[in-house]
Amino acid sequence: MFLKEESKENQIIITTHSPQTLDILEQDELDQIIISFLNPKKGTEFKHLNNTQKKKAKEFMKNQFLSDYWRFSDLNR
Repeated sequence: MFLKEESKENQIIITTHSPQTLDILEQDELDQIIISFLNPKKGTEFKHLNNTQKKKAKEFMKNQFLSDYWRFSDLNR
């Protein structure tokens, strides 16, 4: 994968509305996900997955795509 190889020596930032980009991640790379959301009082904010979300994602990734979990669960809410 081009992006994974390049990210070893370069910082790469990807923004997308396509959850399929998550499918290149391994279970030990979930810290790389940063979710942006609108806080009506503060504006745009960013957060990493919390431990509960990471645990649920890892369980899901055992048999399915992370992108499906993103689309059909509470991960992005």
